[in-house]
Amino acid sequence: IFQGFNKEKFTTINAAHEECDVNYLINLEKKEAVIEVAEVIGIKYLTEEQKNPHITTTVGLGKLISFLLDKGIEHFIIGLGGSATNDCGIGMLSELGVQFTDKNGNICEHGIDDLMKINQIDLRFIDEKFKNAKFTIISDVNSPLYGQKGATYVYSKQKGLKEEDFLEVDEVVENFAKLVSKELGKDY
Repeated sequence: IFQGFNKEKFTTINAAHEECDVNYLINLEKKEAVIEVAEVIGIKYLTEEQKNPHITTTVGLGKLISFLLDKGIEHFIIGLGGSATNDCGIGMLSELGVQFTDKNGNICEHGIDDLMKINQIDLRFIDEKFKNAKFTIISDVNSPLYGQKGATYVYSKQKGLKEEDFLEVDEVVENFAKLVSKELGKDY
């Protein structure tokens, strides 16, 4: 399906903040890359002890996207599923220039623990190449971000979140979504 793409490796960090080598596909002529989220921040690479969505991060995915933007990639095809995180992408976006801060101005970029502290979103430092990039997302599910059928309730247990934390974390995700909508003037 991805004819003309070359398989390459990149050194980044996994969801548990450990250095790792990941594979991706690239076609420099088309300025396209294919990334499998599970390959970069996948739950399959973590031990049971490392499965902790309070601190797991999407930073490694952001590092790969940033690297590819610098190589001239303009279109990203990203396969979702199998991630070890529930951070709403704040780690990834932090690597691309979005600044998330708490009420004291401290940077927030790792896991649910930081997600729940976010008070402000600063878009002034976004990588210009990121602003102009196109993203095609491949997913085999269609579920809302929050609520009883949302990401926290459906997927967080396998990522290491305790059921008694579902309601609180789901509210954190909903509040973050509302903050993003307010900041961007658009409800995604």
